[in-house]
Amino acid sequence: MEREMKRIRSAVVAAMVGSLVLTGECARLGGKEADKSVASPGSQEQVSHANPSDYTYSTNPAGQATITGFSRAYSGALIITNVLGGCPVAGIATRAFDGCLLNSVKVPGCVTSIARAAFSRCPRLAAINVDEDNANYSSVDGVLYNKSQTTLIDCPTGRGGAISLPFSVSDIDASAFYGCSRLTGINVDVANESYGSVDGVLFDKNQTTLVEFPSGKSGAVFIPSSVNMIEGTAFSGILGCPELTAINVDESNVNYSSVDGVLFDNKQTTLIKYPAQKAGGYTVPSGVTSIEDTAFWGCSRLTEVILGSNVTKIGYIAFGACTTLTAITVLSEVTKVGNYAFSSCPRLTSVFFWWKRPPLDGFIGFERD
Repeated sequence: MEREMKRIRSAVVAAMVGSLVLTGECARLGGKEADKSVASPGSQEQVSHANPSDYTYSTNPAGQATITGFSRAYSGALIITNVLGGCPVAGIATRAFDGCLLNSVKVPGCVTSIARAAFSRCPRLAAINVDEDNANYSSVDGVLYNKSQTTLIDCPTGRGGAISLPFSVSDIDASAFYGCSRLTGINVDVANESYGSVDGVLFDKNQTTLVEFPSGKSGAVFIPSSVNMIEGTAFSGILGCPELTAINVDESNVNYSSVDGVLFDNKQTTLIKYPAQKAGGYTVPSGVTSIEDTAFWGCSRLTEVILGSNVTKIGYIAFGACTTLTAITVLSEVTKVGNYAFSSCPRLTSVFFWWKRPPLDGFIGFERD
């Protein structure tokens, strides 16, 4: 699961803004501020450039500005400004608009660099639109792509319903769907040569890799026999997949298996994912030796867990955000407990180790430890 942790953490990596080139609309402005507000085409919604004081930014020796932050007091629709401090805006840094209460944003034509997670954790953000003159980026139905629409960069976190991927998409950014808790489906153009979808679930074209189960999708997912890889973040939205009821695997799959809707490796020695909607207590089968990272993440209806006699590893945030979990009993001699293993479990009053308590490297997040 090392790949999973890299992908989860990738949403908050530092911005890397390289050499930027002034193009398009900003070059034509000649350093002048644009009009403060304008009606969005085809809409009655009033959008605004906001005030310069709503932004924080840095400049480079070439005299270009990069937006590094934005006011969380501002709400509604926003056309991102072209100029800050007399410098054309060429970049948007990592987490620049993190947590903002925006409904939509429009990226101007002069922006040449948008860092990963620039619009992270914006619960109302339903659309990221791009000026058609932008030479590096484009948008389709409010979803951010590179100019040629070969890479899906960012699906806004407040986007509800389903989205459709164009036939041209051949790559999806690692954090593109992170935090999209209202997304119910990802459909793919049948002409796409890299990806496909089944009932709104995203696979690669040959269905050998399960790429993404949308965080807002309800019901069960079926994993066909052809799947030999499940992406680390496939079931790991901000709160997992809260409406997931079961993960069922084709019996002929040689890499994965399921028992009562719970996902395991084929040998059933590793518990990979427990569906968030399964309610009540659960006893981990005796053959399991490892509880994978995020295995029970966001299981808000889970009340009690008994780990079998052979479990030796409890992974990173394995039981994180299990809000109704009250007790965990460990019947085996566990040798490794991952960081934040029991974090955000407000009702958890007891983690009982039948054998000696394992070494706890780092913070395990058990408030009553």
